[in-house]
Amino acid sequence: MKKLLTIVVLCLPGFGQATYSGLGLYAGGAVYGAPAGFYAALPQLWVDNNELTCAMTASCYAGSPGAALTAPAYELALGSSAWISGTPPSYCSFSLPYVATGDGKQAAITAMEACRTAGIAHGTAIGIILDIPPGVYTLASGAGIIIPQTSNTLAAAPLILRSTLDSTLAAMPEPVGAGGIQDNLATSSNIGLNNPDFTGQNLYFALGPQNPSGVITGITSVSANTTTLAAVTANSAAQLLPLANGYVSPVLAPGSGCVTVDSGSNSECVVPVSAANQDGIYGVFGKAHAIGAAVTYVPNAGLVGVCNGSGTFQLANGLCKNIAQYNYLQSMYVDECSSTGCVPIQMCSGAPGDPTYCGFPLGPDHWILEDGAAMMPVGNTNGSNLVFTGTPGTETALTQFASHIHFRRYAALGDWTSLATGHNLIASGFDLNGCQYCSVVGSQTSQLLRPGAEGHAGNGTERRSNLRTTGLRASRAVSFPAAIAALPGFLDLCLSPTWNSGERAALIPTHGWVGA
Repeated sequence: MKKLLTIVVLCLPGFGQATYSGLGLYAGGAVYGAPAGFYAALPQLWVDNNELTCAMTASCYAGSPGAALTAPAYELALGSSAWISGTPPSYCSFSLPYVATGDGKQAAITAMEACRTAGIAHGTAIGIILDIPPGVYTLASGAGIIIPQTSNTLAAAPLILRSTLDSTLAAMPEPVGAGGIQDNLATSSNIGLNNPDFTGQNLYFALGPQNPSGVITGITSVSANTTTLAAVTANSAAQLLPLANGYVSPVLAPGSGCVTVDSGSNSECVVPVSAANQDGIYGVFGKAHAIGAAVTYVPNAGLVGVCNGSGTFQLANGLCKNIAQYNYLQSMYVDECSSTGCVPIQMCSGAPGDPTYCGFPLGPDHWILEDGAAMMPVGNTNGSNLVFTGTPGTETALTQFASHIHFRRYAALGDWTSLATGHNLIASGFDLNGCQYCSVVGSQTSQLLRPGAEGHAGNGTERRSNLRTTGLRASRAVSFPAAIAALPGFLDLCLSPTWNSGERAALIPTHGWVGA
């Protein structure tokens, strides 16, 4: 108890800086409070989320740690037998090609880290970029990818993991998935849509959604591509048909005005109607349909010369969009794991005795992970985190924290496509425990539910973090940047004393993708 009180007294001035430092959209029942004199304030130290890449474009701002780093000189693509740029020194050991599998990716990551450490021993700062083709990456063992640390000295050059389609994703609006963080209003310049599975096939937007007596209002369905969860018989009265991807609104983006149910000679176009509906389409069905029948809706704005053609729709600010522009997932690599207690992507631990101990009392440092997604396989019931950076309860010094770790255009996704369809029990999407000078930018969590237990979109007992242009959707709580689940192993730790939070859309609690 004395230790806890000491931590509270020492860290109290930092609590006011935990969150709310920047623009934000907050919906839900979260209440933030602090004693007089300890209100939210601008951070004492800004986290430069571009520190590891600014040297590549000569755009480091004055005072950025990135100004002292060396830009990567070497680039390799997973599955390639030749370097894209440069050839590392002979004291580095690489076995090309690294196959485009989870095991090949882990081997390449391990070799990159070892090469950078060898460079430190030779007085050379070595930075490497690994380009990863889109696809699902799993290790044969069922374990997740581990970011290693093989040095007892911080690096002076970054290691970057990115998609081979990095330039495609970089040109798409952020955060990934939503493509913006503002409501669909005429006055908005950065409109974001709900894109639960990142494919653009089940888009919708919400303006003041409400659910009085089970009748949802304020949601407009833009597209649908799903299947039926139950059979339905023909009936002149409207009835509910549950769908794998949940709620379809009676308000549709301009198009045919009806939703196609089934295929071939048994196909029909059903007009959704307003009624008590949480998880499907409510309408009159003139034909019988079996479980697993296809259900689709593709918009067409129908504005000739302005916004016209299959898949088109017009935002309230006049911009013409196509649902194909929201297929982020096709350009991203996906890390999955399936063994008991596994984490799809995690940092090794700088704390001796931890199961994932790095081998050195120094956490991983200077890594960028971008253009990717962390997921559990559909149907997996692991209660793990999807992204995990460390365990402050076992670390006894800040040097054991992972440091200078940045996530760009990254997603943490569950398999809950509706309230009735899903199995994952994700504890946290992004768990930035034990991480200092870290950031999550242009990223999003989605489809995370944890029935019967507490689940977070983000969680962390970290030191100096940046959360920007990021969409957080979770089952119960969005982010606990200043939460204590267990006492830290040392007193030189204030819980999230600098959490730069700007331009973030946080929905608390959220079942937004299922219409509730």
